[in-house]
Amino acid sequence: MIDIHTHTCYSDGSSTVQELLSEAQKLGITLLSITDHNTLDAYRELSDPNTRNLYKGSIIPGIEITTTYNGETIEVLGYGFDLNKLNKELKNKVLTFEKKQLKEFDLIKSQYRKIGVKFDPTEIKFDPKKESCRQAFVQEIKKYPENYKYFLYKESLETNSGFTRYEVYNPKSHLYVDESSLFPTLEETIEMIHDAEGIAFLAHPFAYSPNIANDLTNLIKNYNFDGIECYYTTFTEEQTNYLLKLCEDRNMFSSGGSDFHGTRKTNHNLGTGNNNLNIPEELVEPWIKNYISTTKVTTSYYEPDIDGVASMYAYSEYLNKRNKKCDYFVYGKPKKEVEIISEMFNIPIKGTNAIRINQDIIILDANDYKQFNFIKQKNIIEIIDHHKKVAAEQQFPNAKIKIEQVGAAATLIAEIFKEHEIIPSRESAILLYYAIISNTINFNASSTTEKDKKMAEWLESLYDEISKDKIIEIFKAKSQIEEQNLRSEMEAEMVIDYNNEKMTIAQLEIVNVEEFLSKNKYKINQILETIKIEKNLNHIFINCLDIINGFNVIITAGENTNEILSKLLNITFENNTAKTTHLIQRKELVELLLTHSEHDNI
Repeated sequence: MIDIHTHTCYSDGSSTVQELLSEAQKLGITLLSITDHNTLDAYRELSDPNTRNLYKGSIIPGIEITTTYNGETIEVLGYGFDLNKLNKELKNKVLTFEKKQLKEFDLIKSQYRKIGVKFDPTEIKFDPKKESCRQAFVQEIKKYPENYKYFLYKESLETNSGFTRYEVYNPKSHLYVDESSLFPTLEETIEMIHDAEGIAFLAHPFAYSPNIANDLTNLIKNYNFDGIECYYTTFTEEQTNYLLKLCEDRNMFSSGGSDFHGTRKTNHNLGTGNNNLNIPEELVEPWIKNYISTTKVTTSYYEPDIDGVASMYAYSEYLNKRNKKCDYFVYGKPKKEVEIISEMFNIPIKGTNAIRINQDIIILDANDYKQFNFIKQKNIIEIIDHHKKVAAEQQFPNAKIKIEQVGAAATLIAEIFKEHEIIPSRESAILLYYAIISNTINFNASSTTEKDKKMAEWLESLYDEISKDKIIEIFKAKSQIEEQNLRSEMEAEMVIDYNNEKMTIAQLEIVNVEEFLSKNKYKINQILETIKIEKNLNHIFINCLDIINGFNVIITAGENTNEILSKLLNITFENNTAKTTHLIQRKELVELLLTHSEHDNI
């Protein structure tokens, strides 16, 4: 069962968000949308996990915006939009429900006084925050039989909704009120939804005055609707079939909903409408998968560093705050620095979670499929990375790709939070901040950009716990390597194909490299030689970064490797050891080597 047209007390429904979600869960509704009139306030509550967890099904962001067409008001349903983008537009162009009701009350009162309708305005009681003034008006007007001459349709006397559709919004009626000043135009409304990356549906076409139904073809032809609400509580089978055929003929999407308002529309039951509404799930399949808040998993490469872990942790949080159910997947054991920061700030990092078959996957801090061959390529829907692009478009045909060469993937994730005016949690902010610091080596790495610095500064401003004082402490802790663990630390290597030869690059980040090497160089040389033999490598070297003083010491296991690196980096080796004048990270070395391999074979 699905229902993507419902209302809460944030517009003119009687149910709270919690009550609506609980009822939807109880009824077994699998797909839901809250489409309050002209407001997205309900979605603030959905960012609270305790509220969202009341309902286990999928939720697609929705809204019902009132607009004008040929002097009448009609509604447009928007779905799948960016909540923040649309909310900004609503604040500028659309009255809140409360303000609209108060202005409408004055308009109706003035108009009806002009034409001689008998009523006592002091008897018209309504709550502008929750209910329509029109319903209160019709109850008062119907008290006086002499007012019946103003009614154009019998249905108007029998139902509140009839009064709205057939009288107040109908230019042919004596009781018509021109409310065009209260609403954006139809064109503006559709454009608003599209600009916010959503799709626009004409809401319940047969629930307006006959003028709209008779002009439906022109309405659809002249405006850029994406679809039509074909299933609706009050529609007959013939009306639904007509609309479905219209959508098919014009290659438009279809939708459906009860227009649930709680106790304020007693025949519009959630999910079932007048108890005959049965919206087939396949109705929305052609479009819903592109907009639905389906369960996604963010992940990074095998044994991720703090940048990979921080990015997937924080981006999962961001998506959940945007009402897109998401979790992160730790592929292998994270690097030592992740454990250090996790313990220092009491941020538990969950262990490996199982990825289900055909689950949507988001890749962070990487863009090469070789690192993810356990995932089907078709299931990778998004890439966010800061490394050089490795034929990403060809490798991931179904993915939205954002690759920008900055110092850290965490920088790009922080930027997404900031751009959408969402404050990350304490945990996400801490992880992102120290990921930027670590990846840029406290902004000393050549890959550092101004954006890295700005995002780190923004994150630091959010929480007192984020402090530069902790940086040295973290760096010292991460560079403490016991002799017995030296090989395992060095085996977190990267293997590349260099001129059809196997080359392995290990990396250690040390607070004081020269002091460290004075104690461990002999052991390092032994390990390099052992790994080279065991893995039948042509080249192997270790890149030791001095993360405080800003230089590298490179140690190799062979003259041939020395020759390659000497020419590439303009450095001189002595006893298979060379020192650089500035910091260069492993990922930069890889890019240089691959470029060299492709274009300047030695």
